[in-house]
Amino acid sequence: MFNELFRMPAPPLDSNLQWRFRFSVLTVIATLCLITWGGFVTSLYAGMAVPDWPTSFGSLDPLNPRPEWWRITPVLAEHGHRLWGALVGFLTLILAIWTWRSDRRPLVRKLAIFALFLVIFQGVLGGLRVVWTSLDLAVVHASVAQLFLATLVTLTALHAPSWLRLSVSGRIPETLPRWALYTSIAIYIQIFLGALLRQRIPGMGVEFLPATLHVLGAIAVTYFIVTTYRRVQNLASDVAPLRTASRFLVGLLLLQLALGISSLTIFLIQGPIHTQPPLHQVLINTSHLLVGALVFASSVWLTLLAFRSYYHTLDVQKIL
Repeated sequence: MFNELFRMPAPPLDSNLQWRFRFSVLTVIATLCLITWGGFVTSLYAGMAVPDWPTSFGSLDPLNPRPEWWRITPVLAEHGHRLWGALVGFLTLILAIWTWRSDRRPLVRKLAIFALFLVIFQGVLGGLRVVWTSLDLAVVHASVAQLFLATLVTLTALHAPSWLRLSVSGRIPETLPRWALYTSIAIYIQIFLGALLRQRIPGMGVEFLPATLHVLGAIAVTYFIVTTYRRVQNLASDVAPLRTASRFLVGLLLLQLALGISSLTIFLIQGPIHTQPPLHQVLINTSHLLVGALVFASSVWLTLLAFRSYYHTLDVQKIL
């Protein structure tokens, strides 16, 4: 089944497919905004600003659960996150129905339904995190959000013109897609370690243990991304989408390292605080989370292109 995902014959690039691709990109952007908003909630320690679920302050009115709720920053952060999550769920529902009705590729249709399942599951996780006041579930919630993002990126890639019209001359070594996959896995583990650090799970031991693991993870991720970049740039065949994706990934890595160093410096200077942090810390931490999600999404995109290019060259060689 894994091979079939990259060897599926490309459907005609008609207007329906093009509009679905654009809508899928919109859903990815909305999801990135949602993940960023979630990081803002965590940075403000506002995860329990609305103490109940599925109601908000005992109200079923999603737009006005209490008078002037938007004037209270923690409540605006938490309840706004719920509203934006509902919007992402609605966009995913439309995308899943549209793909199921219009696309003739069975795996693509199943992937769209899986994305819908994930966004529903993610919403339930977020609600249970509030009901059970569980930091463990907060980490799971953050991790599943990245899996949902990766699913949407994959769905978007399967509709992208660069995917459907991919042309590769020469040979793609088998090690390249595998290395790109290892890079994506390493980034995901790093995101999980970052979630542990942000939530500061009780029982993790001394406060610097999650930070130490996260720093070591950053070193490992840097090694994987740089090595993948060099392998792509050294390809004998000219695959423009691969080269562009690898350069973009390295650029994001440099930005992420700068944000990570800034965030770590603030953490080491002032230590852990459990009250509302200053604005500059909130902005840096939230930006760090957003760029981390972009790094992961870009790595997934690069991995998909690498596998697609590799299997494309195999099929061409069989024809020849």
